Amino acid sequence: MKNKPLIVFFGTPDFATPILKILENAEMAPKLIITSPEKPLNYGSRSSVVRPEKLKDEKFLNQLCALNPDLFVIASYGKILSKEILDIPKYGTLNMHPSLLPKYRGPSPIQSAILNGDKETGVTIMLTDEKMDHGPILANFKLQITNPKITYKELEKELAELGGELLVKTIPDWLSGKIKPKEQNHSKATYTRKIIKEDGLINWSEPAEVIERKIRAYNLWPGAYSFWLKNNKKQRMIFFKAEIVGAPTSDKTSVGKVFETTDGSLAVQTGKGALKIEILKPEGKKEMPTSAFLKGNSEIIGQVLD
Repeated sequence: MKNKPLIVFFGTPDFATPILKILENAEMAPKLIITSPEKPLNYGSRSSVVRPEKLKDEKFLNQLCALNPDLFVIASYGKILSKEILDIPKYGTLNMHPSLLPKYRGPSPIQSAILNGDKETGVTIMLTDEKMDHGPILANFKLQITNPKITYKELEKELAELGGELLVKTIPDWLSGKIKPKEQNHSKATYTRKIIKEDGLINWSEPAEVIERKIRAYNLWPGAYSFWLKNNKKQRMIFFKAEIVGAPTSDKTSVGKVFETTDGSLAVQTGKGALKIEILKPEGKKEMPTSAFLKGNSEIIGQVLD
């Protein structure tokens, strides 16, 4: 590009970091990076980084206006920008969203794709308005989910890199007037909600397939977890990897019951089938294979997890 656009970037890790690297490699490094004080983005680049407590802060708004930016770019920032902020850049504000809009608007599109067992997802670049993920679409790109065991962390990285590459292609065309925004089909919009810690608590009466998806979707946060009794005290355990296996019995009174597999791993009966837990994290300890966990905690066999 002959004239490099002056870009201000709004985002939080870990989703934003790969995108910033791709922009920088394409000589589109943002002049300023806006990130959250709760989730600081420690990105080593030539860009300045600001962590405003409040977006309405007058000093912060003056700083944005003084830059006279061409474009704002948002990637998983987590806050809705006011019209006052959206009106600052000459060419508007682009949002790179990790779903094929209008599907999965909102804060948890990646987790939702895994939880629902989707075979396809993607990224969308839209022109931001005052509503959540509502603006007209400039570009999108589909991604086939070919790995049935993909975790949130893996899919997030893949979509971030895909989105960064799409931004590099889209920004010059948008600035030169080659793209006509296309309004979303709002009647087909679906919405996601913010994931909370309690979402990670496993309900063992659900089918093994559903629980296995939760383990992958909630890795790394909040973690899919359950409780067991050790020395008559409740202990939390977080599950990181599991495989669907046949249950030893179809007795529904055994839902949540722990048994040992032939290869010495821990497994749990669910409402339909069973899950062999391959990797877990006991409370206060590091991740470990369940075969190693059982060597010091054999009393868990036969317990019913909460």
